[in-house]
Amino acid sequence: TCGILARSFGESVERSGAGRLTAVRNARFRLPVVPGSLLIYRAELLVRAGPLYSFRATTSVGDSLIAEVELLLHLGPLLSAASTPSVPGDGS
Repeated sequence: TCGILARSFGESVERSGAGRLTAVRNARFRLPVVPGSLLIYRAELLVRAGPLYSFRATTSVGDSLIAEVELLLHLGPLLSAASTPSVPGDGS
């Protein structure tokens, strides 16, 4: 859901590469779900900073909030080891 939302801001797969989940924060599971339940997923863009997108995502069954989480998604090309800048003191 978050990847689809990020792509709706005009990022093409060819230009940006694959999306990668960078962080999961404040995940809360409120209620159990039984097989056959219709899950409703929602995602809200909180912040966009370059290739990073921060979302608040929720899952509901009917009017009941089942789960919520904050996700950080990186939408951009992967850096190869050769193009990654070295960090002082990391032994590179």
